[in-house]
This record gives sequence, C-alpha cells and structure tokens, in this order.
Amino acid sequence: MQTGAVSIFSLTPDGREQIICIFRRPESFAEATLATVETYPANAVALEASQVVVVSKPRFIDLIRRQPELSLQMLGSMSQHLKYLVQLLQDFKGRQIEHRLAEWLLRQSPAAEVGCPVGFELPMSKKVLAGQLGVTSETLSRTFARFRREGLIAVQGAHIQIVDVGGLRAYGDL
Repeated sequence: MQTGAVSIFSLTPDGREQIICIFRRPESFAEATLATVETYPANAVALEASQVVVVSKPRFIDLIRRQPELSLQMLGSMSQHLKYLVQLLQDFKGRQIEHRLAEWLLRQSPAAEVGCPVGFELPMSKKVLAGQLGVTSETLSRTFARFRREGLIAVQGAHIQIVDVGGLRAYGDL
C-alpha cells in the first residue's frame, strides 16, 4: 500500500460486513494470491483516498526466483496477518464487546500499556471500528457510553481520552 487505508472484510450469512483487518502504509495484503491458484477469500474497500500497488503474479514469481530473500519478507508479512487473525478469533470466542473494546483502546497507545492516561484520535470511523470488533454501530455506541459513564474514557468527537487505565484493564481481564 502506498497511501490511504483499505478494509478487508467478508460478508456474514445475514449480509453484514465483518471487517477482518484494516491496512495502511507500508503494509501489504492479499499476498496469498501470489503463491496459490486460489482467489482471495475476502473483499476489500478503500476507507479513504488510497493508492495500492497491484503485483503481477508471473512477474512476482520471476522476481522471487531472482531474489529469494523477498520470499522471507513475504513470509514475515503473512505471519503477521496470521497472528492478527488468531487474536481476532480469540476476541470473538465468548468475549463480550466490553472486553474487546477495552483491549482495543489499551492497544492504541504504549503509554496506556504502562498505566499512563493517554489521548488519541480515533484512526477510523466508529462504523468501521464496530465492524472490526464484530458488533453493530449501535452496540459500539452503547459500550462507549457505558465506558464514559463509568469514568473510564472521555470522548470529544474523534478524540478519545483514556482516563482510567486500570478500569479498562479490569474489563480486558474478564
């Protein structure tokens, strides 16, 4: 990816978009299609003006033959995607939205990880975040409201202030 943000998603049986991952520069996606005859098992949509590089499969295979170290970089990238998907599966296995949102909020800043209050700009729309967490926008809004009422976070437009790191951790540890 050169610029922008791309959402990779699949459709649930009831027709909702389930966001699998959001990619930004300098990340890459759909590498598996370069190494297999299969098509990519998900859909993609640009979340903002984006430039992506499309790689020709025959040219890529030729390049790998000439520069085999590129295959190690590709394996590294695919391993990161797999790690993320395993985490996503764990998030969905019996964990409530409060748990998933608390963990997501804490992952947004290293300062929060060490217990410091922190503020950040929401890096995506709430609708996209809801899709990434596997809930409806309404459910996400109710959970944000609950966290605000409990004094865990403060929200001003797209700015989120983590007020009570320990309280969010308690939700994350459920």
